[in-house]
Amino acid sequence: MAGGRGKSWRIGRTIPGLCVWATFYLLLGCLGCRPADGTMDITAFEYFRKFGKHLELGECPTRETVITLPNNTTIVKQEACKTRQRGNITNVPRELNDTRHVIIPTANDLVAYLGLCGGEAASYLGILNNAGDCVAVDIASKLSFNKKTMIRAYVEYYRKSLDILDTIASPVREGFNLYVADKFYVKNRSYGTLEIILVQFRFRNRKQNDLAKDLKKTSNLMSEYMKKVEREVGMPRKVMVLSLSTATEETYTLKKYTGREWGSAVRDVVLRELTVVQRRKLIDSGRIRPNLNYQLFPFVPNKAQTYRMSSPLTWEATSMLEVTLRVSVGIAKKTAKRCRKNRTKLCRRVRGLRRKLVSLQAEIHEGRAHWMDLSTKEQQGFAALYAARVSTYSSVTKSLSRNVRRMKKQEKLDRTNAQKRKRNQVPLEKRVRRLKHKRDRTHVHRIMRRREQAQN
Repeated sequence: MAGGRGKSWRIGRTIPGLCVWATFYLLLGCLGCRPADGTMDITAFEYFRKFGKHLELGECPTRETVITLPNNTTIVKQEACKTRQRGNITNVPRELNDTRHVIIPTANDLVAYLGLCGGEAASYLGILNNAGDCVAVDIASKLSFNKKTMIRAYVEYYRKSLDILDTIASPVREGFNLYVADKFYVKNRSYGTLEIILVQFRFRNRKQNDLAKDLKKTSNLMSEYMKKVEREVGMPRKVMVLSLSTATEETYTLKKYTGREWGSAVRDVVLRELTVVQRRKLIDSGRIRPNLNYQLFPFVPNKAQTYRMSSPLTWEATSMLEVTLRVSVGIAKKTAKRCRKNRTKLCRRVRGLRRKLVSLQAEIHEGRAHWMDLSTKEQQGFAALYAARVSTYSSVTKSLSRNVRRMKKQEKLDRTNAQKRKRNQVPLEKRVRRLKHKRDRTHVHRIMRRREQAQN
């Protein structure tokens, strides 16, 4: 593992079995191709997801750029690059297989196993334009990390080989260096797949969740673990199944099941596991050869030094801020729905908070989209500035959501009590008739007594 001695392997923090950024380079397929200054790495899956095509060796990738018009409005435009780097292709067998079946306690750990697209590549290629983002950020935003949920992931990384382009020196045409000063080409391309089957269990209480986390797995199969949860803990209240394969041209699939649909969820996971095994056989037999990762080198090395990101941890931290905001925006939208036609001060605060959260998310996304335009100090300052704001807004969102739930619960209780009181009360018309009937009976009895006294 020649690539394992680079700086990126030392700066990450430790997670069970892997370093965060060690995993990042592992999933990118860069082992054996030591990162150099001015180079960029992008997974083939991320590139295809954005541009709908794969890259050949020597090809200059398409990118999206933001253009400012004379009226100060901006548009996003794809910038095609028809320049190619010539050379000889060498295929190197670099087989690597790593399988994990782990609990995912936080969004950071999920990003570590999925691999986050690098800040310099995402910014340069325009991955974040038009509300786009790294697939790891999208998936992490859809999960719930709380006391009643447990998330387990089956992650299989398989790399079969690596193609390397040995460039050939050619006469430099006049003006060529100026044209390609900010352009890159594909020098290394790895083949293989990253397979992920992720299951989110939502239990009825924290005790069940803790019991499920303590279960010892006897197999790497997710379906076997689910059956063990059913036997020893009980069926969860809800289940979400998510799968992703970089060997296909489809994005990730996500399905939700209720407790009554538990059997369907288990069968779904079994089918996905069989698909992973079948896909691996197709790769081993050479029937399919899916692209795994692209390593981009600059046409003019001395002109591309600024594109190398100095601190991947700063990019990761900033990306996690957007994950937190996406979750908070989702909570705020659900809370605002509960406040429909409600003019109380609490509900007005919820609607105002929702607008602020959306605005703050747009600011952070914009900063990430132009990440390569910021210096190292500006990147660190950006992350530090928004970290405090996101933490505050996230706490306020959770607090307001709890208060609205209490308010709605109290309103429901008040309505129930009002209905009970109404059922126990006698309607006014009936009470009037009863009083009139009582007076009439009293009057009749009085007359009858007087007649009896007169006769005596």
